[in-house]
Amino acid sequence: MASVTALGMIETIGLVSAIEAADAGLKAAQVRLLGTDYVRGGLVMVRFEGEVAAVQAAVDAGAAAAQRVGKVFSAHVIPRAMPEVFCMLASDPSVGPGKRYRGGCVSCGGCEGGRRELAAMVRAEQAEKAPTWEELRGLRSAELKQYAGSLEGFSMSPAQIRAATKERLLQALARHFGWTEKT
Repeated sequence: MASVTALGMIETIGLVSAIEAADAGLKAAQVRLLGTDYVRGGLVMVRFEGEVAAVQAAVDAGAAAAQRVGKVFSAHVIPRAMPEVFCMLASDPSVGPGKRYRGGCVSCGGCEGGRRELAAMVRAEQAEKAPTWEELRGLRSAELKQYAGSLEGFSMSPAQIRAATKERLLQALARHFGWTEKT
């Protein structure tokens, strides 16, 4: 595959149909299987990436094969899909925007940049709403821990936050917001 330019999706009713669609699509063309998503109500979505013609062939073959063993709800190809679309499909909508992109993101050229850009946007938004350095220094340790725990994309885990001293939390917050050393 020279470059990833298309996204193909097949929604089936039932897992067996989805497996058949994935198998037939992969055999029909030089595409990459991005995975399956269990939508709800028995719907399973199979996703492919690759060149436009190859993805179209994979989706057509996969939909036909799935229709033979079960039901196909829908099938669609997005030619020349933007990298952000691939990132959106790799996101986990059950968590906040700071944690949307997990490490298993598709290598489409935009995802890594998308994760970095999103993290930078979240940090910038948090920095705008953040208390000043002096206000943070004035907080009690428990208040500081609660504040640090509420930040999306903060570098410390909840267990590390609970165990941290006030000074360590202040240093981590300064790094998080990109502040220079204030102490």
